[in-house]
Amino acid sequence: MSSKLIVPVETFMSTKGIERYVFLDNEYFTIAFYASGSKSVSFSNSHPMCKGSFHINILNDGGSFSWTIAYKKQVLIKHFAEINHLLGNLLNSDLNNMMSTQSIITHDYALSYGFYDCGSRSIEVHLTNHDRSYVYLTKNYSEWMKDLSSEEPKFLERPLNVLALPGAHDAGMFEIFNPGSILKNKDFLNRIHSHFKDSLMSKSMNFSDITDYLERIIINIACTQKDDINTMLDLGIRYFDFRPGYCYGSLKSIPEFKGKILHQHGFVPGYSYYGFLCDILKWLSEHPSEIVVVNLNFQGFEESSMKPNADYLMRLLSDSQVATNTLNIAIGNKTDLSVMIKQLLNENKRLIFLNQIEASSNTHKYEACKYDSYNDNYATTNVKKILTVLNQMRFYPPEGQDYTVLQLQGTATADVIACSTSVLDAIGPFSSDAMSPLMSTKAAFDYSTYPWIINNVPEKFSPNTLLVFLNDFVDNALVKHSIDITLKRILAS
Repeated sequence: MSSKLIVPVETFMSTKGIERYVFLDNEYFTIAFYASGSKSVSFSNSHPMCKGSFHINILNDGGSFSWTIAYKKQVLIKHFAEINHLLGNLLNSDLNNMMSTQSIITHDYALSYGFYDCGSRSIEVHLTNHDRSYVYLTKNYSEWMKDLSSEEPKFLERPLNVLALPGAHDAGMFEIFNPGSILKNKDFLNRIHSHFKDSLMSKSMNFSDITDYLERIIINIACTQKDDINTMLDLGIRYFDFRPGYCYGSLKSIPEFKGKILHQHGFVPGYSYYGFLCDILKWLSEHPSEIVVVNLNFQGFEESSMKPNADYLMRLLSDSQVATNTLNIAIGNKTDLSVMIKQLLNENKRLIFLNQIEASSNTHKYEACKYDSYNDNYATTNVKKILTVLNQMRFYPPEGQDYTVLQLQGTATADVIACSTSVLDAIGPFSSDAMSPLMSTKAAFDYSTYPWIINNVPEKFSPNTLLVFLNDFVDNALVKHSIDITLKRILAS
């Protein structure tokens, strides 16, 4: 690391703020939070999305924070964070790596959780100056369509477009493909340099100041999920925004990447497209009551040479069906949105593609147009901007558009000030792997957007148009809200 880099250390703190976010939809379990110098707080029975905070007097009490999940007073799961008694940064913790906080699904419950470490930052600079912890505990919704058909027989007699689907934004970005190789590639490093130029200038830093921390920084800007495809499916996610492409620049020519089609987040490669297809198909073969919708698209690709041929992408689907012995699963398209769910299940047509991959020949039938809420206002750490956009969406999609997508996440990495702050966080002497700017807004946005969709969607959007709720770091609370809204749409249609 450059010897020129001087990381500013802010004044010592007397208190450290930790925000807690809770959603509980399982009457058999209790969630409890503990913080030094504060009374414990517990939640039992069902509890809507709620927020609270601890202010730890770290000068007097040191600093400790933890939460537990208990069944009949027996603690099943516990996570903790110890906090520096002078600077407020994270010390020993099992929450200090965002990518290790994957959801847990058992027969009796599903748990999604996460933690954002704001470090020693005492002022809010577009990013919060509080640590944030969220814990969402629900029933197991891995077969929620089956459960819904038992609860409400009308479900099977409704068309597919009655559904409100929980969806994964940039679904393949729960990993970075071969980070060791991409960080040695000149084209990739030049592009990273260009990407962070404004952020570095705003903090009077050089690219050489951050090179030792690039893997952490790339994870922070590019990883929008932390659960793999199977875990997302088990959570109840039924819509996947997947962006299959060749790698950026000369990466596509080196042996590790040559010919590989991976999820591409701008210029950062994630999970394998072929692996994604195989995961979905194998899971569907084991869950015959469930239907999954996939949206393949090239959104945000850095260069046109990254785009594979549409026919080839769909041919890989056929190959993956052969490899997984799932040729019996029929593939659907936008014409199936108006088909009764019962008929689709009888025909075993349970994988629906609604693509935007510029198909012009054999695979054009899998193309669809979406009415999407995403616009420039999403480059924010302020959830009010997202709610303003959602409130402006129409009851019906404009003519020629087949379904509606409501995006619930913000793009903090597109906010120059937030991005530069996160870079400084990542390279500081008190940094951790729990400082993603995307994670910084996750729970706070959920706290506003999830109640919004429950209170507004049933009246503001047609029950006869497929609806998708997209989010980063997808979770079981999103699934539960989608199920409840789907039930209301069934009864209204």
